[in-house]
Amino acid sequence: MKNFLGLIFLILLLFSCGEKTRPLKREVRAVWMSRFEYAQGKTAKQAKAYIRDSFQKFAAAGMNTIIFQVRGQADAIYRSQYEPWSNLLTDTLGKDPGWDPLEYALTEAHDSGLDLHAWINTFPAWKSEEAPPQKSQPLHPLLAHPDWLVCDSAGNPMKPSAGYITFSPGIPAVQEH
Repeated sequence: MKNFLGLIFLILLLFSCGEKTRPLKREVRAVWMSRFEYAQGKTAKQAKAYIRDSFQKFAAAGMNTIIFQVRGQADAIYRSQYEPWSNLLTDTLGKDPGWDPLEYALTEAHDSGLDLHAWINTFPAWKSEEAPPQKSQPLHPLLAHPDWLVCDSAGNPMKPSAGYITFSPGIPAVQEH
């Protein structure tokens, strides 16, 4: 019996030695770029130059991945049928800036040999003491779905304030959105 178990062990050992090992995945050396860095207070020309120059510096520094923030408060810094354009791009919520920062960043990242991942803040709805403007296209989700807001223990929804108000992740419609 000992010889039989020894033979089985030897056969298993021989077969396991022939198994190929998985190649190591590439190490991720990432940089996060906030929407405030490249969009706020910049013209399209300035923003594009900032993105391009930053990506070239990141690549030269040995980075290989950019985490690029494109959604901050239920607004978009890319073409979207669900959220209005961010007011960071034009100072007007919903106004088309005439270019797509995410599309531009993807092209620049790939030209610089970098991977790009879009960073999306999923639950922040708004950050202002005033509600979003009524005229954005598409309509801001907070205006379309005020019932999606987080509520206190008495059932009162969050009110616009200097801090972020958020959509409730426990609401199925929020999860689907």
